[in-house]
Amino acid sequence: ATSTPPWPKKPHLTFTDPIGSMIRYFGDADRLIKTYAWWRRSCKLLRGEQMENHLDVEELQEAERLLVRYVQHETYAAEIKALKERGRVSATSDLLPLNPALEDGMLVVQGRLSHLASENINIRPYILPKNHHLSTLLCRRVHYSSHVGSEWALTMLRNKYWIISARSILRNVVTS
Repeated sequence: ATSTPPWPKKPHLTFTDPIGSMIRYFGDADRLIKTYAWWRRSCKLLRGEQMENHLDVEELQEAERLLVRYVQHETYAAEIKALKERGRVSATSDLLPLNPALEDGMLVVQGRLSHLASENINIRPYILPKNHHLSTLLCRRVHYSSHVGSEWALTMLRNKYWIISARSILRNVVTS
């Protein structure tokens, strides 16, 4: 007789990669960000830090930024290492046309927008990969928040993120 283990074969959160499994588990970007912010808060409380009873905007923004940073370091580790060591990515990198730079340990697009004098536009959006669940979640969030077409959603998305092949992701989101 075979006995079944008392735990599931594929748990939702694994101890080896809790952030990655958290990203893959959620289907909504806002719920993911809030859950990650609460998770970070519980870690801070365990260290003895005093916290408010509710999440504030800064905690949510930090959680979103850290999730993006995690995805970047998971996907573009070689490019980040090359930028730290040599100041540029290799000639064979997919990110070369974006002229990436490191800003606070995160990959950002460094391009013609840096010559823009407006403060209303983020001139250095964060780079995200096309085949990652977080990229899809962020595209869904932009589309579902306003229900606009894929081109307008792409414009709204690029205020903060530069997702590789975002247009095709948005088309899939709009049609599904």
